[in-house]
Amino acid sequence: MASVALEYGPFGVTSNVISPGGIAGTEGMERLASSELDLKTSGKSVPTGRWGIVRDIADATVYLFSDAGNYVNGEVLVVDGGNWRAAGLSVGLDSTHRYPEYLFKGEFSKNIKSGKEKPKL
Repeated sequence: MASVALEYGPFGVTSNVISPGGIAGTEGMERLASSELDLKTSGKSVPTGRWGIVRDIADATVYLFSDAGNYVNGEVLVVDGGNWRAAGLSVGLDSTHRYPEYLFKGEFSKNIKSGKEKPKL
């Protein structure tokens, strides 16, 4: 995609990639997700609070092919509800903290350092 953007951009060709996250009701989710997975409950772990739908990917495609996206070239458009940004959200959390509830409640782990201790050199 990046090479095509550079080599064919002068000819008016744009080249982009859509990187989808988990999309409910697709073969990918059926093959990769556990059969015991409750999609409504597990979707709460995605920052937008839900798994994607096919329409989300279709809308991203329409955008890239429309005049609104005609100056976008050589990009990876991640369409996953912000889930790739949430990969490290378990760091520093107690086992009782669940995303995003701990944010709404203003809870913080009682097992992390306050940052006020003097460094040991």
